[in-house]
Amino acid sequence: MEDRKGIWMNKKKVMTMVLFMAILLLIGDVILVKGTVWMHAKGNANEQRMSEEFADETGIQESTQEETTQVLQSEEDVTKTDTADIEQSLVRIAVKQSAGMGIIWAVTEDNVVIASNRHVLTGDVEAQVTFADGEQLTAEALGYSAQYDIAFFQIRTGQIPQELLWEIAEVKRPLEIAWQERTQSGTAIVQADSEEAAYQGTIHQIQYIPEFGTDMLVTSCYAKAGMSGGGVFDEEGWLLGMITGGEAAGSGQKEAWITYSIPSPIIEQEYQLLVE
Repeated sequence: MEDRKGIWMNKKKVMTMVLFMAILLLIGDVILVKGTVWMHAKGNANEQRMSEEFADETGIQESTQEETTQVLQSEEDVTKTDTADIEQSLVRIAVKQSAGMGIIWAVTEDNVVIASNRHVLTGDVEAQVTFADGEQLTAEALGYSAQYDIAFFQIRTGQIPQELLWEIAEVKRPLEIAWQERTQSGTAIVQADSEEAAYQGTIHQIQYIPEFGTDMLVTSCYAKAGMSGGGVFDEEGWLLGMITGGEAAGSGQKEAWITYSIPSPIIEQEYQLLVE
């Protein structure tokens, strides 16, 4: 029990995290942390004003990945692909002052568990969740990782229509694959947004990113505000990671061409710590 308390934050610690995330601030539709773009929808006017001061000091870090910006110059140039195979895995999340995405992580007799980024949820204890079929339900906080930018919400199965539960049951489980074999450099991937579209790209490398404090799945793929908490999938629809941030292609840009995603094994590790 003591170990679990050391990993997962109680309500007081969540409030501390809310204060910390407020310091990170918003610029336009993204959050900046030492030049890193965080992909969720913008907050209130006070956050907007504070972020402009922060941006003057730090700016948005320009990507050094020339091969990416040569291929992907604008959203119009991005190749979109059908999301039929992966849309059931994703939900849209809205809280008081932000919005993003989530991944259906686990289905039990009692609940459906949704993983997202902690910075998307900003300490809220409830979120409005929209499923692929348009069904909207209220989810409650299950736990926040103290080490990583990961949070879990749950929806009681009794709240979910039976037909939707059947669809959710068909979602591919994140760890039913050999993750290392599917995340080699150059592997083709897709990253989905909240508008029923996905963007094609490739895995660049697995790299330690100081801002996130862990190894991240680095992909050469378009991403934009609102995609935090969304998924990175291989061409067969298997989940490889959760979109968390990225680097802009140029100064002042609000879109990323190099994206950072938390590997799915880390998310599963944190989920198991929570439910033990």
